Amino acid sequence: MFSGGSLLVGAAGRTDLCGAQRASWLARLQHGSLQRLATLPDDVALYPTHGAGSFCAASASGRSTSTIGEERGSNSGLTEPGPARFAGTQLAGLGHRPSYRG
Repeated sequence: MFSGGSLLVGAAGRTDLCGAQRASWLARLQHGSLQRLATLPDDVALYPTHGAGSFCAASASGRSTSTIGEERGSNSGLTEPGPARFAGTQLAGLGHRPSYRG
């Protein structure tokens, strides 16, 4: 599965990159997306668009590919019990948000 920037290896994509005012709402939506992805079979390969060290990840694992089964067992984005708690956890550990210049 090509997960784009949603499900990353060991992490979930950052939801604050569109601005702080939308970050919590987007994180709650992200939780729903991750829960749907978690229902895929264990052996589905995961190929995200962002790898280790990308500022787009809320955390980094050091690997660039995985499987749904591996992520279901270790990725906190797939184990947080509810959208509010996921949003709080997701947004609490973010690094610097890059500025965009047009």
